[in-house]
Amino acid sequence: ICVFNKQKKYLFSGDHILSRITPHIGNFVIPEFISKQYSNYNFSNVLDQYLQSLDRINDLNAQVIFPGHQEIIYNPQERIKQIKDHHNKRLKDISKVIKDNPMNPYKISKIHFGEDLDEINSFLALSEVLGHLLYLEDKEQVKTIEKNGQILYYS
Repeated sequence: ICVFNKQKKYLFSGDHILSRITPHIGNFVIPEFISKQYSNYNFSNVLDQYLQSLDRINDLNAQVIFPGHQEIIYNPQERIKQIKDHHNKRLKDISKVIKDNPMNPYKISKIHFGEDLDEINSFLALSEVLGHLLYLEDKEQVKTIEKNGQILYYS
C-alpha cells in the first residue's frame, strides 16, 4: 500500500519502491481459500501488476518518495525507470537462457542467480524467476512443454 499527499506530492511507498534494491516480485502458491475470496485478482502475473502499478505511480508525478526503509528518493521518475529497466533486463536474460533450450524454473533460477544461495534465497530466486516466466508466458514470449512430469519453459 502506498499513500500519496497530493498537495506536497509526497509518496509514502513502503517497500513498493526502494532506493537501492528492487522489491521481491515473485510468484508463490496461493491457497485456494484466498484465491476464491479474491476471484477478480490475477495471482498468476504479479510482475505485470507491479509494472502497471509503477506506471500509475509515475503518473502521480510525485516529487519525493519516502520508502519504508533505505534512503529518501528525490528523483521518483528516474527511480521508477531504473526499476522497470531492471525487470526488462531480467526478462531478456531469462529469455536468452531458455532460447531453444527448454528448462524448468528451478534450473533457470540456478543459472540466473547462481548455485551458492542458501535455502531461503534459493526459494526467493525460484519464485522471482517463476514470476518473470509467467509474465513472459502471459505475453506469449515463452512457451511450455511437459516432459517427464515437469513443465519446461523455452523461447
